[in-house]
Amino acid sequence: MGGMLHAQTVTSVSYQAPLVAAPSEPEWLGNTQRWLHKTVTTVQAQMNADSPHPLRMEVTIGQLDSRLKLAPCATVEPYMPPGSRLWGSTRVALRCMDGPVRWNVFLPVKVKAWGKAWVMRRDVMSGTAIAASDMMEVQEVDWAEEQSPVVLDANQWLGQIATRNLSTGQTLRQNMVRPAQVFQAGT
Repeated sequence: MGGMLHAQTVTSVSYQAPLVAAPSEPEWLGNTQRWLHKTVTTVQAQMNADSPHPLRMEVTIGQLDSRLKLAPCATVEPYMPPGSRLWGSTRVALRCMDGPVRWNVFLPVKVKAWGKAWVMRRDVMSGTAIAASDMMEVQEVDWAEEQSPVVLDANQWLGQIATRNLSTGQTLRQNMVRPAQVFQAGT
């Protein structure tokens, strides 16, 4: 396993729950599913071209707030809000483009990225150097569970210092280790 990778792609999409009770609901849901699938497939193709570590992605679409009373809309356009991405718990925006009243709502989406990663074989206390015996490689963990990139290369964690207490089974991420101090302060 080499380097650190921060992916944001989806290869398979699973769907859950309808949007809202509106006359054009099936079209909204279908359009959103197709848009997500197309977006994810495009990004996945780009990522696979650049990475030796492809991920198996899973997307679950949540529900709009049931209290929403949206005006009927002939055309609903899904899009990613500025500053957001398809990774972890996120949201897709839906805007009415053709209706008596224009509206914009956010649909919760959960993206999981399954791939190989180093995980802790045993607990390691904060401030302790990580040894090879502390780690094990597993087949699949959810890379999108946290924002920090997964550490893929053993050279990037071997001998590094744990920045926090690490638990058995925990995926090792970039923000959980720091280089060992080579020089003592004042010497």
